[in-house]
Amino acid sequence: MLTKANVVVLDQHTDTTLYAPFTFPRFRSKLQSLSGNGSVVALGAVAESEPIGLILAEIMFKTDQQTTPELAWIHSLFVKSEHRRQGVGRALLCHLEGKLQQLGCPAVCLDYLASLKTRPLENLLNQSGGWSIENTGVICYASKAKVLSAPSPHLVDYIDRLTKALPPGYELFPWSQLTPGERATLEARIDTNPLYKKFNPFIEESIFEPVNSIGLRHNSEVVGWMVNHRIAPDTIRYTQLFVDPDTQPLSRGLLILAESIRLLPEECYATFNFEPSNQNMVNMVQRRLKPYISEIRRSYTATKSLL
Repeated sequence: MLTKANVVVLDQHTDTTLYAPFTFPRFRSKLQSLSGNGSVVALGAVAESEPIGLILAEIMFKTDQQTTPELAWIHSLFVKSEHRRQGVGRALLCHLEGKLQQLGCPAVCLDYLASLKTRPLENLLNQSGGWSIENTGVICYASKAKVLSAPSPHLVDYIDRLTKALPPGYELFPWSQLTPGERATLEARIDTNPLYKKFNPFIEESIFEPVNSIGLRHNSEVVGWMVNHRIAPDTIRYTQLFVDPDTQPLSRGLLILAESIRLLPEECYATFNFEPSNQNMVNMVQRRLKPYISEIRRSYTATKSLL
């Protein structure tokens, strides 16, 4: 039976608990603060008085003023399984675009990880028209068990050899032992050096993982790091791998990574991502890391101009 759905704007008068299961847990609090005039835009699909779908977006404003929209991010789009392939998702997306245009928002974006499950989303974007899709990241997944079960010699087997090859004055250290003086020096470089800023080791410190975050010193100066974050109880994200180009070769970055992998708890999964244009990382994955990786996925950003 075909679904006849109406699209409604959700606001402070809506019982949003009926729609909460249709989005990710981290976004459900946004449904509780809807005002109708705020930055969060939520539209629901209703069939025979029953909520069957939700699209949730948030408007980002220009930094110099909180009144001029810059773009909107779609946090989630969901339709109950029994009502899919009947135009409900397309109706939600179309109504959202119209609502954002009314609010003066010039563009809308969404991020997604490519998989068999996202093909309907990609079809929807193509059918809606006007969307440009860009590959913005490569995401790899692994586990300590995968590393140890790979054919010998393992990456971690190279640690002793690489450590012995370090010139005098270099040393690895736990990132949790970074001194206040070293931090102040790095923060000053981050403020003035675009490369240091890009690989800022101090992001997301609330979920910093000390167990296998590693630093590299050269003559008592910090010149590299592998800083990780625990994004789930059993998952550690390898976030920022950096070695100052003036102190390379690349093997020193590989050494930091290998030591961090060696310290990965056996019960934890590991994940890391990089930009497709980062040819050094592409080469490292292909030449060094591929035997230890369980899955490789690509992330995409879809963007559409509205004005």
